[in-house]
Amino acid sequence: MKEPPQDTSKSVNEVVPSWREQKTINARHQAEELARRQRKESEAAHELLVDFVAQAKDRGLEPVQLWARSYNGSSR
Repeated sequence: MKEPPQDTSKSVNEVVPSWREQKTINARHQAEELARRQRKESEAAHELLVDFVAQAKDRGLEPVQLWARSYNGSSR
């Protein structure tokens, strides 16, 4: 006599993550996406700066010290 097939299906709790687990997964994904976008933006900014410096050198521009001031101009 053959044995009846065993139920290998998982319960709903094993397949569907809990609300908290899903929020954790989503938060991790959002953090990874933010980091990826920031890296991409940083790389693009780096390329822009490298290009700017090369053009400035080609045009003979000399570097000068820059000063930042507050809106009312009272301090540097």
